[in-house]
Amino acid sequence: MNKAPIFILFFSLIGLGLFAQKVEQTIETDSIVSGDNLDEIKTVQRERTPFQLRVGVDLSKPIRGLNNDDFSGIEFVGDLQFSEKIFIAMELGNESKTTQSEQINFSTEGNYIKVGLDFTISRSIEGLNNQMFLGFRLALSRHSQEVNRYVPWNLNRFWPEQEITQSNAIKKYESLSANWIEIIGGVKTEILTNLFMGFSLRLNHLLSDKMPENFDNLYIPSFNKKTDDNKFGAGFNYTLTYALPIYINKRVKTHQNLDRQPIQPTDN
Repeated sequence: MNKAPIFILFFSLIGLGLFAQKVEQTIETDSIVSGDNLDEIKTVQRERTPFQLRVGVDLSKPIRGLNNDDFSGIEFVGDLQFSEKIFIAMELGNESKTTQSEQINFSTEGNYIKVGLDFTISRSIEGLNNQMFLGFRLALSRHSQEVNRYVPWNLNRFWPEQEITQSNAIKKYESLSANWIEIIGGVKTEILTNLFMGFSLRLNHLLSDKMPENFDNLYIPSFNKKTDDNKFGAGFNYTLTYALPIYINKRVKTHQNLDRQPIQPTDN
């Protein structure tokens, strides 16, 4: 699978955050004299409201790949503060996994994207930028399944089972897909200025999937294992993100009347 679009989108988010980043929260004031009336001055205030764009990576997948030669993956994460307690969140990644079941060995590879909202339910200690949240994601994967080898089911135990590595069933199934929804609960903790560690637990429910002919989506990237009798899955992520402050300008107009003092004559 081509990972280039994932990297392009990830670094585009970083570039957007750097472009919009401001050093501090300020209020700019412009004073404008209204026409010929020197008694009235129009004041235009531009109030900058701080928001956050957090971008980072899921550390659990590289760690899992180090401990499992049959798995590799990468996931980029990001969220944008929409209001004081609501964040728009996105996750996109790639996974490759080889699975050995009782009768079959197969490999799954594909990309996925998730979009949703996080709702802050608590900030544990006042003054700290920590967050406990609940949320959801709508997820979509595009993947392939490749059968490497299998053992036919043998009801007659007199003949030994024989592993098949060459047949019409040993092939790669392309252009597969799956859609699911995730319910999420997690925390994000600021460990250094603007640097966050996060952890979330996820309950997944499969909505639909495109299955290969004479096979099944036994494993779906990021959804994990799937069976005919159970369309629920579970997962977690462990993230490291950096927050880029963004300031939104709000224009506020006010009027100020000045008391004109009479000019006092001077004695020559």
